[in-house]
Formats: sequence, C-alpha cells, structure tokens
Amino acid sequence: MTIQFQMLHPRATQDMLGFIPHYFDDRLIGSYTAEQLMIAGYQQTAGCEPNDYFNRVQQFQMREGGVLKFPGDRPMKPIAMYQFGTETLYFYESEMFSIVQPDASFKVWRLD
Repeated sequence: MTIQFQMLHPRATQDMLGFIPHYFDDRLIGSYTAEQLMIAGYQQTAGCEPNDYFNRVQQFQMREGGVLKFPGDRPMKPIAMYQFGTETLYFYESEMFSIVQPDASFKVWRLD
C-alpha cells in the first residue's frame, strides 16, 4: 500500500517523489523504523544504500517546519511531508530526503 505524502509546495506532485512513497506502509509502524524501510526500499529499487555522506559530516540544521539549512547555502523548504508514526519524513528539491525523530534528531540523504 503506497502512502500519500502531503504536498507542501503548490507545484509538487506525488510523481515527483519517485519510488520513495512505495517504501513506506503504515501497517509497518512499530515493526520497522522509517530509516530501515528507506534503506531496504532503496536497495531494492536502486541497488544500493542511500548516500549517507551528509550524515557523516552532519552540518545541516533542521529548522521549524522541516526547513534544512546547510552553512553557506540557502534554506531548503520541504516540498512534501509524511507523518510515519512518530517520525516525520520530508522530501526536498534536488532529491534530498530527511527523517526527523521525536527528539528532533534527524538524518538527511541525497538520493542519487
């Protein structure tokens, strides 16, 4: 069952999110984390793990409303979001994706 992200940008569509919504199923909340489903789905469709470089050199700041800020870059507003149990998933332009935990910790991926 494919989830439907809430579009936050007026021109955003489900099709812009590619395979990402297919990785998640609300029936799996509590059995798997969003990160586990993201990695498993990406391995199946892309044949590799999401690029985790950004998390090794974590310089991103997560601002209110899922806005990402990287030093020297303009803030990136999410174009879509989904509440997966207690985790919040954000999708950005340039194939960026984040998962925010209830304690405000987060991971960011560039999906190549």
